[in-house]
Amino acid sequence: MQMSRTCLQWTIIVFNTMCVVLGILAAVGSFFELQKYDFGSPDFTEKVIHMGIGAILVISAFVGCCAAVNGSVKMLVCFTVILMALIATHIWTLWRYNEDRVRTSTTNMVNFHWIAETHEQGNMDILQETYECCGKNGYTDYHTNSMTVPDSCYFFHNNKREFYPHGQGCLPAALDAYLYIYRIEKWSHVGLICFEVLGISLAFVLIFNLTADTRRYNY
Repeated sequence: MQMSRTCLQWTIIVFNTMCVVLGILAAVGSFFELQKYDFGSPDFTEKVIHMGIGAILVISAFVGCCAAVNGSVKMLVCFTVILMALIATHIWTLWRYNEDRVRTSTTNMVNFHWIAETHEQGNMDILQETYECCGKNGYTDYHTNSMTVPDSCYFFHNNKREFYPHGQGCLPAALDAYLYIYRIEKWSHVGLICFEVLGISLAFVLIFNLTADTRRYNY
């Protein structure tokens, strides 16, 4: 019994160490994604929630480690409640999953930059350099508007510009990039739900183990 209890305690400690790593990665990744969205937008709010999930995951890890080290049933119960709350948050986020919203917000963002570009060139440079694209739908957008194709539309090798600009427009390029990240986030939530269910299961097994002696004594 003592050996199995020790193994369970160390398993929970390892589990919570992984929670710390995952929580920090989630918070940092969401922080960098946050910079792409306007304050107050649904996407901005979603990234703030992701940062909160990462922070709570780290906090739960410390609670779980303390509970395992001290063999505290009350702290283990607290640990499971936090994980259940996180699972509820993941389910809520998945329920709100909407690729059409991402398409709409990304399209509006690219349209905004392109309209600004037609008035003053240089507003598309960041998008074109980041996503290796040119124009809204392609480099011909510049020719259509009697504009010079900017250097940000080209690859440079040894300070020499390539002859042809990027073939893909920034609207499809940005849509592909944003949807790719959004889909990764969806499956990350699914993975974290499974991970947190494992943590709850380990906690319940340890609680059962810790209270076994008391139950035997009462009998």
